[in-house]
Parts: sequence; C-alpha cells; structure tokens
Amino acid sequence: MLTFIIRRFFTMIPILIGVTLITFSIMHLSEGDPARIMLGLMASEEAIAHIRQVHGLDLPLHIQYFRWLGRIITGDFGRSIQSRRPVIEMIRDRLPATLELTITAMVLALLVGIAAGIISAVKQYSWLDYSSMTFALFGVSMPPFWLGLMMMLIFGVRLGWLPISGRGDLNQLIMPAIVLSTAQMAIIARLVRSSMLEVIRQDYILTARSKGLAERIVIYKHALKNAMIPVVTMVALQLPFLFGGAVITETIFSWPGMGRMLVGSLFERDFPVIQGTVLIIAIIVMFANLLADIVYAIVDPRIRFD
Repeated sequence: MLTFIIRRFFTMIPILIGVTLITFSIMHLSEGDPARIMLGLMASEEAIAHIRQVHGLDLPLHIQYFRWLGRIITGDFGRSIQSRRPVIEMIRDRLPATLELTITAMVLALLVGIAAGIISAVKQYSWLDYSSMTFALFGVSMPPFWLGLMMMLIFGVRLGWLPISGRGDLNQLIMPAIVLSTAQMAIIARLVRSSMLEVIRQDYILTARSKGLAERIVIYKHALKNAMIPVVTMVALQLPFLFGGAVITETIFSWPGMGRMLVGSLFERDFPVIQGTVLIIAIIVMFANLLADIVYAIVDPRIRFD
C-alpha cells in the first residue's frame, strides 16, 4: 500500500506544475495592467514603470514565472492589489469556511445519495424507486443559483425558518449545503442504483441468499462493497465541480469562503488573489483525488496489486 501511495503522489507533480503554469498565465492573458490597477487610472507613466520594475513585471515571462514559483514554494503568494494584505493570510481566513461548506455538502450527498440508490435498487420499479429517480432527475437538472434563490425565498423570506446569508451557526449552513450537494446527491443516487442492480444479479449474491443469509446482510455486507467501487471514482471526479459550485453558492448566500473572495477578486482584477485562490483549490482537489485513490485501493485490492 505504501508503494502505491508513493507512486500516486509522484504522479501529482507534473499535474501541479501544469496548474502553476495555468494560474500564472491568468494574469498575463487577462485584460488589465496590474501596475496600473495598483496605482489607479490617474497614475503617471513614470510611476507605472517604477511599479513594474519593483514587482518584476518588466522581466520576460519565463523569468517572472520561475520567480513566482520560487516564492510559492516558500509560502509567499504575494500581496493583494486592493487590500495590500498577504494573499496567504486572506486564503487562511477564508479556507475554513469553504472546507466547512464543501465537506458538509459532500457528506450530505453521500448519505442521501447512497441511501436513495440502495432503496431504488432493492425496491426496483416500486413507488420508492420512481420517487428517488424523479428526485435525482430534478437534482441533476436544477441550476444551483435558481435553487438557492428559491430556497431563500421560501424558507428564508416567506416562512422565516432559516437565515438567508452569513456564517455562524448550523442554521446558516443548512441551505448552502443543500444547494451545493443537490446535484452530487442526484448523481450518486443514480450511480449507486445502477451499480447495485448489476451487483445483486451476480452469482455470489444468489449463493449468499441460498445459504439463508438475511437480506440485510446480503445487501450491506456483500453487495454494497462491490457496488461502491465506481461510486468512489465518481466522487473523486465530482470534487472539482463541487468547488466550482461552491463559488456560486457562496456568492448567493454571502458565505465568507474562498469562492466568494475569488468572485470579488475577478471583478477587481486582483490578480495575486486570483492566482493564489485557484492554486490552493487545485492543490486541495489533487490531494482529495489522492485520498480517493487510496480508498479505491482499499475497497478493491486488485488496484494496488496492479
């Protein structure tokens, strides 16, 4: 297992280098001059030229990239153009809120999605099956921004059950987590259903039933473990979409996470914050995929032996 983890870890290095190239290119492919943004529209050309020289913006792109990469390795993500605060401090302040929202949404999606998929497979063609798959179709098709606005209108404004914005207590987490998890929940439910239907028709399931084992043991001990193999892969593939959805969800509910900070930085052309936030999100997704690979190898030992 240790060799498997080390091999997977080293495969992340070229991906991480590619991510740094992309995030560095954001500043140079986007419209706007960072030096002019720092000083304002009324700044003189002499002052702008001085800022370019101080920050190394007049150097060739490949030299700028390696200098930026060297600072990133040491933990220096630069300073925000607008607030002049260190970017790493801004990310450190916002990261817990984003992780709280995304982890809660993923746990909710797994719990509800797996339960709905199992019920749909075991009770195939029943009203429970039709209800679960209708909900799954609704979840996949529903735009998260529209769902968020409708929940705010119904449960926040009309009924007054839940707060519509901010972060602090559990009540403020409920609506953003549900909105963020709905699409993932639906995808997991449909995948678990199809995987369970395939597994429960296998010969070893028929053998387990013929031995007189209780249906609960057959489903949860023998069928579910094998049915979860493609689900682990799907969860890993959905992580980037989960963080992408967090950008929209945090903006709608004024959730003080990295997604909302990223949106504000895009409008303000705050390139250091954009670069740092995108890079941190990419690193989190990569390590989450590594964790998914480890879980995948535990669920299916043939993976690590190969």
